[in-house]
Amino acid sequence: MPETPALILVAIGIASFLESLALVGLLVPGVVVLFSLSALASAAGIPIAQMLIVAAIGGFIGDLISFYLGQRFLPNALHSKKLSKYQGWIDQGHWFIKRWGWLSIIIGRFLGPLRPIIPLVAGALEMKARLFVTLSFFTCLAWAPAYLLPGYFTGELSDLWRLQPLDIRSLINYALTSMAVCAFALTIYHHMHPEKMHLRGWITKHQSERWPIAPVALLISCLILTLVFKQVYPLQIDLEFTGWAAHWLTIESMSHYMAAISNLSDHRLVYIELAMLIIWLVVIRRVSIAIISVVGALILYGLVNLLSHSLVYSDAAELWNLASFIFTGGLLATLTNSTRASQRRWPIYFAYFSISLIMMLSHLWLGHIGPSAGILVFLSTTAALAATRALWKLFNKAPRAYVAGPILLLLLVLNTVQFLTHF
Repeated sequence: MPETPALILVAIGIASFLESLALVGLLVPGVVVLFSLSALASAAGIPIAQMLIVAAIGGFIGDLISFYLGQRFLPNALHSKKLSKYQGWIDQGHWFIKRWGWLSIIIGRFLGPLRPIIPLVAGALEMKARLFVTLSFFTCLAWAPAYLLPGYFTGELSDLWRLQPLDIRSLINYALTSMAVCAFALTIYHHMHPEKMHLRGWITKHQSERWPIAPVALLISCLILTLVFKQVYPLQIDLEFTGWAAHWLTIESMSHYMAAISNLSDHRLVYIELAMLIIWLVVIRRVSIAIISVVGALILYGLVNLLSHSLVYSDAAELWNLASFIFTGGLLATLTNSTRASQRRWPIYFAYFSISLIMMLSHLWLGHIGPSAGILVFLSTTAALAATRALWKLFNKAPRAYVAGPILLLLLVLNTVQFLTHF
């Protein structure tokens, strides 16, 4: 409709006004509303300048009315029953202005719940109107871009997204889905870890410390998922990815990056890194852990060897490269976390998963593997790591095997050199 841009601008002005209006702004989800409206403004082709001016005017008028209400009514209504539920916010606004003075007008404009409170309290404290109006005017000019441009550019990105080929969109969707699954799994790990189960009284302290409950649960889950996934393999998406990889290889600039990343999983480099970790474990007298790690690598080799005979659309050598890279990274993450509290381990695991996902995407891009094969390799590698961790705990009641900073630095240097030499 031709009137749609005008209606969107009016809505932006009203939302900005209500977001800044005394107390009402506490009830209005202004950030969400303005983000959505600015995205609509982008889709409707509204110029950025018009949108920002309307938003700034709406916010400025809301500030002026709030300041007037504070001057006129707040001093006599601070302890009224109508304002009792907002008393906490008013007290915080009062403290904020007393603490920061005129700077509170600038800072408060960008602090969510305090935004509609600061002008109200400033009026009640009899701040000079000329000072307040000047500060509010220029602050609103800065506030409008900060709150509306992200939504506006997101709207433009959505149009750009629709123009992307199906293969690129599918790859990004699968990557985001994988990240979401990882976040969900780590959330379960964080809340269902044996340490928390003990604190909730579900198991005893001895059981949580002695038995590898979490690794065994992870091992069983991975084996079940692998068996189930194997029954439906291959999927139609595997054939589609094979065709898409041929197109991706024509994008030379991106393919160079992906090739450099995939070379980090070269088995010769991974063997060196794995040997470094094993030797380090022996040096710090964690021989049993070193032996178990070698056993875990052998278990992984057997699993991948079994899988490679039945997987199509995938290179067996690249499957092993990917699996060995994920295993070595997982072993490093496990060793790093062994000296950390159980509830502080998830950031290391999330970083490890993210790096593994990037490596998997590089192999997908280059056509080395199909998505189903990548998932099966990841599940098998996770199962081997879980088995390693379970054996580790069975043979070491309180295992501690830190990795020294120089070792981590050397690993980083090796990967950097490998990346640069193949770029």
